Amino acid sequence: MDFRSNSGVGVIILTGAGEKSFIGGADITEMSSASATEPVASARRGQELTNVIESSPKPVIAVIERFYAGWRL
Repeated sequence: MDFRSNSGVGVIILTGAGEKSFIGGADITEMSSASATEPVASARRGQELTNVIESSPKPVIAVIERFYAGWRL
């Protein structure tokens, strides 16, 4: 479902799915066993998601309950 075009949605809220942290980046453990092309594909998916958030006509809020590690804007 594309929440950006759903008239019943006024705001989009992102939350983490774990107990430890909200991370805006790569899973270093996962990257250690990745092929040479997998990190590139992962980075592209991340950029696509960033573009969707940035161009959203609705506010996008990230709920961070613990520490955050990621981009510095």
